[in-house]
Amino acid sequence: MKLITNISDTSHRHRLVELISTADKIVLCSGWINPKGLKTILNPLKSALERGADVRIYTNKKHTPKRCINTLSRAGINHKIVDNETKYLHSKIFYFTEGKSYTVLIGSANLTYGGLVDNEELSVETTGLLQSVEHQRLYEHIKFLESYMV
Repeated sequence: MKLITNISDTSHRHRLVELISTADKIVLCSGWINPKGLKTILNPLKSALERGADVRIYTNKKHTPKRCINTLSRAGINHKIVDNETKYLHSKIFYFTEGKSYTVLIGSANLTYGGLVDNEELSVETTGLLQSVEHQRLYEHIKFLESYMV
């Protein structure tokens, strides 16, 4: 287990870019997203798509600006806006697989510039094998999010 903060040498943005650069599957779940935060990870996400990674982003309808929707659409990123009336998305889960292993960051950081760089945020990073019991439990929630995808 590692702790990721924005007050250390490894900010959330820095760690996400590292993980995005090698992941086969990327799931970013954040209640809030803003253009400045998205800009800090957009090029690495585009590079991931170009190398064939599966990239999915989930955000909350109430806190997803139209500019972010348009940017993600133009980039070809699979983006699902969860309707607040259906379910208020508040989870912050950044999930990555590479080969037979996974890494997940679960914490307080949203996909905003503050959440990824400036704010005092804390996430727990855990890694393990895809076939582990821990991953199976985590992936149940990922599958729940994927059920929103159409």
